[in-house]
Amino acid sequence: MGVAVILLLGLALFDGWTLYDRVRAGQMALTDASSLSSGLTLENAQRRLALARADLERARQEFQRAGDAYERDPLLRLAAFLPWSGDQVRASVGLAKLGADLSAFGLRALAVAQDGIALTSQKSDRAVGERLADFIQRHTTAFKQLDAELAAVNRDRAVIRSTHLVRPLLDAVSRLDGKLTKLDQDWRQLTSTVAAARFLLGIDHPRTFLVIDLDSAELRSAGGFIGSFGFLRVDHGKLGTLEFRDVYSLREPLLTPADPGYVEPPQPIAQHLVAGTLTFRDAGWWPDFPTTAAMAERLLKRDEGTTVDGVIGIDPYFLSDLLGLVGPVTVPFVHDTFDAQNFYLKSIVHSGLISPDPPHNRKDFLAYIGAQVQSRLLSLPANRASRLADTLQHACLRRDLQLTFHDANLQKAASLIPCTGAIVHTSDDFLLVASAISLAKNNAWLSRSFTLGMAPAADGYVRHSLTMNFVNQAPRKPSDGAYIAPFYEDYVRVFVPAGSRLVAIEGQPLKELVLKPNSDGGYTEIAGLFRTIRNRYTVTIVYEVPSSRTGSLVWERQAGTGDDPVTIDAGWGGAISLSSALDHDLRIPLPCPGRVTS
Repeated sequence: MGVAVILLLGLALFDGWTLYDRVRAGQMALTDASSLSSGLTLENAQRRLALARADLERARQEFQRAGDAYERDPLLRLAAFLPWSGDQVRASVGLAKLGADLSAFGLRALAVAQDGIALTSQKSDRAVGERLADFIQRHTTAFKQLDAELAAVNRDRAVIRSTHLVRPLLDAVSRLDGKLTKLDQDWRQLTSTVAAARFLLGIDHPRTFLVIDLDSAELRSAGGFIGSFGFLRVDHGKLGTLEFRDVYSLREPLLTPADPGYVEPPQPIAQHLVAGTLTFRDAGWWPDFPTTAAMAERLLKRDEGTTVDGVIGIDPYFLSDLLGLVGPVTVPFVHDTFDAQNFYLKSIVHSGLISPDPPHNRKDFLAYIGAQVQSRLLSLPANRASRLADTLQHACLRRDLQLTFHDANLQKAASLIPCTGAIVHTSDDFLLVASAISLAKNNAWLSRSFTLGMAPAADGYVRHSLTMNFVNQAPRKPSDGAYIAPFYEDYVRVFVPAGSRLVAIEGQPLKELVLKPNSDGGYTEIAGLFRTIRNRYTVTIVYEVPSSRTGSLVWERQAGTGDDPVTIDAGWGGAISLSSALDHDLRIPLPCPGRVTS
């Protein structure tokens, strides 16, 4: 009797290995299918998706054969009731079922993806946004079904025990868990992206986004004075025409602190720009773009009763990049042509020094250029989509394009690019130099450069010496008046880590000096007013940062600035000395500073 049992067990294990071999073949096919998603582009999507479909079908067949083998084999079913072999057989059967379900899930998801690629890449008179909205609405039920299927797969995985398994089966379960984890992450990202697209494309409700033109020739902390604004409306993927308005066309009420709707302006704005309530045009005080956007929305609603679904901040550098993508635009009523190289400076001239043909407003040329650029972007061929994506990402990294939305999924997507213009939050060393109030258009010709030296100080601090150089190169003529000033004047704000202490101001004077221990982003702010002398100004701010915050340095780029040259010198063991252009936020690891005892 004992010999018979051993013989039966041996036969069952032989059949069980055959079952496992089918499962392994199915897993290999799944791996082949998932590897095809790497490097997927619009150009190769159809071919890669077809290959993935073949691999998924092969996986489904292998897993199905494994399941059928169990159903047909009485020895395997008998072995499932034995203490040790039962664990192996049940795990193999569970893996086969899960593999078959995952293959079926992949095939159905692939069918949806292929339909989306076909719908958005085909030639059509309708814009891509409209076709994408059609696709999302058409497959709403399919997305819900796929979501339910994936949840069922995860429930089935929970009942597969991974204890007492032989090494090959244990490895197979581990590989499955890795695939499920990756699939769950990808699926959550996809469903979040689809939800964001529903909001952005106005599928459920038409959407309105406020677009603010941050004039970096008059720098503010968020990127510039709000010189123009407009509204971008989206309804089921169809974009309305973006039309800019001169900010001075906005009705600004005269309010006192006792009046409803009064917003107290930051003290430097009240002292140097406006008396009374904060105005929409000066909402760019905050370097954190979501904060600036929220204030702009609040003031717009107060002044015009208009509500929006999000705010898009752009500057002349971004518009120049778009002109480089779509080509020059000739504006007939100003008798001039704008391209990527001349747009910034010509926009300054046409905004205040040259009048357009009547009856046009001085800012109407911006609306004309905006409409032309929008029209050309919407008609870009599919093979240039990657270049547009690169242009947008470049603008986001430079903070020339900043986005904030009311929808959490869409805001999360913008933060991943990153493109929200949010102030960087770090527990390490931090630096942001923000030109906050410049009273003329001189920033377009301003040269800024910075040098940061660091050395150990007493009491667990690291001494920082930040030297800032400003050179006014504006080609001013007497007829320019106050539009282009004969000097450069600015209220500069320097943000450093919380807990920092100011030691000294060296060089040329910094007037109206302010030290705020808990300013924007929780950072310490050192600020003051200066004016160039013979077109130059140099000042050094000496401050000390707790050494616990100097594991690395984040130097944030101010929105609306050029590629400021910066030099960093950490003067201790394993010293760092580097020079770079501040064309994006810099993240620099720092060696551990030495200790100085007092």
